[in-house]
Amino acid sequence: EYASSRLSSWTDLPARALVWWYKAVVDKAPFDSMPVRLWNWLTHNVIKHEMLRYFAEATDWSKRLTSILPNRKFVELITLVHDVKKDLGLEYAYCWHALTGYWLGVDPKSPGMKRYDPVIQYPCISPHFDYTPGMAQLEPTMLWNPSSFAGIPHPAAKILVFFSELHQSLRDAGIDGVKVDAQAAITMLGVNYGGGAAITRAYVHAMEKSVKEIMGGNCINCMCHPIENLYSYKETNVARASDDFYPREPASHTVHVYNVAYNSLFLGELVQPDWDMFQ
Repeated sequence: EYASSRLSSWTDLPARALVWWYKAVVDKAPFDSMPVRLWNWLTHNVIKHEMLRYFAEATDWSKRLTSILPNRKFVELITLVHDVKKDLGLEYAYCWHALTGYWLGVDPKSPGMKRYDPVIQYPCISPHFDYTPGMAQLEPTMLWNPSSFAGIPHPAAKILVFFSELHQSLRDAGIDGVKVDAQAAITMLGVNYGGGAAITRAYVHAMEKSVKEIMGGNCINCMCHPIENLYSYKETNVARASDDFYPREPASHTVHVYNVAYNSLFLGELVQPDWDMFQ
């Protein structure tokens, strides 16, 4: 839909044809089929810049954290939190962040992130094709995901420092807890760090230590269903059990609740399942 809205003149016909081919053929093809292989080659060798522009303009998936401090939209975060609690009678205010900072990690060029010595990792062994066995079969779009194009910079050497300073900044503003999202991503960044299980355990334990000491343990774990994540929890026990909820797609509502209920049967043995949003 985004691409179609941007393609309005006759000179865009080749791009329109490419969009149609992706939706009609590639999106429905098996992961190891020729259409998927050809699309993967095109995204990395011909239309890479166009793909990155799409992710930057139409989504948040290519954005990175530039500072642990509030940006210009939340200059007086402490005042906002105070007013919201007072006006709406809220007892708790939580803040969202990804396990690696933001959707595509932290910005290694940002002055606010350089002090954490971020390293750029790709979700594969040798960019951009040698993925963990089964990864491409389960989620073929990972092959042309922003992380495959640009990597995910993360503060591997100073994880605890990063979380502690981030959480302290939020606590000073009156935030009571955090929802830590995109946790599954770290499982794919274990090369040179002992593997996915080892780096996941290091991140989860550092995050939990910070949350326990600064936020009183108030944490909702999110998008964390890999075994590497679930078996790493020691100090936090709430985890989202659902996939994303689409309120404008009624056909998805029943199956959404159905899936969450089944997920909870397994997850409930390890964590307190959070059903997030549903109707």
